[in-house]
Amino acid sequence: MYDQQMNFARGLELHPQHAERIGAIVARWNTIERACGQLLWLFAGCNPTQGLLLLGAVQGARNRIGLVRTAGEYYLKESDRLSEFKEMMNKLLKTSEKRNQYAHGLYAVNGSGQLVRITAREDWLTMDPPPEPLTLETLQNDLIEFDETLTRIIRFHSRLWQETSPAMQEALQKLWLLRDGQFHPRLEAPVDHPTEQTLPAP
Repeated sequence: MYDQQMNFARGLELHPQHAERIGAIVARWNTIERACGQLLWLFAGCNPTQGLLLLGAVQGARNRIGLVRTAGEYYLKESDRLSEFKEMMNKLLKTSEKRNQYAHGLYAVNGSGQLVRITAREDWLTMDPPPEPLTLETLQNDLIEFDETLTRIIRFHSRLWQETSPAMQEALQKLWLLRDGQFHPRLEAPVDHPTEQTLPAP
């Protein structure tokens, strides 16, 4: 049943601690996607900056995850890490759906003064069933989940790079230098791409 006392105008303003955590969750997802870009350049063998640009050009989190998954499954097709990668991507997809609920949800304060979130547009008017209060504990637990997802991707990338032979690492870096050099003839040292460095394990 629709709650006549539902306040949609100032839902997050009246709950700044909730708003802070919701913002942190959405922001953390952007960092997770950047970490996925680090995986993409390793899988595809392209310049790290180019890998991030390619991923950023794809519309929608599901499609971006699909791009990284496709590249990774090919790269790891003979690797013992393939099953781990697939499981990580499945978990990442669920995490992206949770991010969408936070980023696109409708927030309000119910008649009891509690913050609620409505995620399905067809429920905006009916409120049937009534939305459950969104607690600080739930938000904190979800933020921890996002942090764990980010840490897992970073560590997976770091292990893959460490397992890459020195010869292959050198070959990739030379390839990036040569590609940049053909457009910058005076280039004598590797271009300083901040994203070329492997992500440090926490």
